[in-house]
Amino acid sequence: VVVWGSGSRSIGPMIEGLRARDIEVWPATDLVPGLAEDPAAFRLHEHDRHPTPEAIRLLAENLAQRLRAEAP
Repeated sequence: VVVWGSGSRSIGPMIEGLRARDIEVWPATDLVPGLAEDPAAFRLHEHDRHPTPEAIRLLAENLAQRLRAEAP
């Protein structure tokens, strides 16, 4: 499961619950370089917290790389 907003306090218990069930969780901050340091740079607008097209592109690229690396 890819989780956007993994820095939020309310998401922590969800991530822990998924991992307790042996579900792999990938925080977006691990997939989008710079997201953890400057989350606002990856938002559409200050009043719209949805990710920018660039953020989605980076996430998809890095997720694909990781999945290829884990493939048998």
